Amino acid sequence: MRDAMNSIIDRGVFSSVIRLIVFSLALATPLLAQQNPPNPGPQTRDNRRELRDRDANITLLERGKDEARTQQTVMTQMNEDFERIQSLDKDILSAVSTGTEPDYAQISEGLADIRKRAVRLKNNLVLPPTARDQKAEKHRNDQDTSQLRPALITLNDLIKEFVTNPLFKKDSAVDYTLVAKARRDLDGIIDFSEKIRKSAEKLNQATSKK
Repeated sequence: MRDAMNSIIDRGVFSSVIRLIVFSLALATPLLAQQNPPNPGPQTRDNRRELRDRDANITLLERGKDEARTQQTVMTQMNEDFERIQSLDKDILSAVSTGTEPDYAQISEGLADIRKRAVRLKNNLVLPPTARDQKAEKHRNDQDTSQLRPALITLNDLIKEFVTNPLFKKDSAVDYTLVAKARRDLDGIIDFSEKIRKSAEKLNQATSKK
């Protein structure tokens, strides 16, 4: 993820350069207008056209600055979601490995957060639809998620597959096989985390009635 953060820094520098250019042009516009007062006749029309063109250029630069800022915000959010999914997964697995009865409400909340971040990653990465892995889906659908630990281990394996995808390495060439796998893994994380969350909710309700 250090490479991804470097990408954010680069875009931040780009945004600063755009801001400096826009500021300089904004100052130059009135000064040039003062140095070249409009004269009657064709020269006045030329000056007005020049000012309109300059205003259009400034608008384009401002738009570029806004787009750069938006890209930086999205990249920061993606990095956060990428890391947080892994830390939540680790915490949830630890919660069912202690030998004591786990906090089902906390597990349910963590799974909901994993799903929310996986959905946002899917949207921000703009991964194209792909053929589903029916064999893997059937395995997850047939799994008894009321047995939390085995189900969470399956989810953990799925998350590992996603985050270690070579697609996310710096300077990695675009391989559409890897793109398709990333999409399938994210879809699996989204669907299976929700299935386990519902089981955790039921277990929490049953425990509360005791």
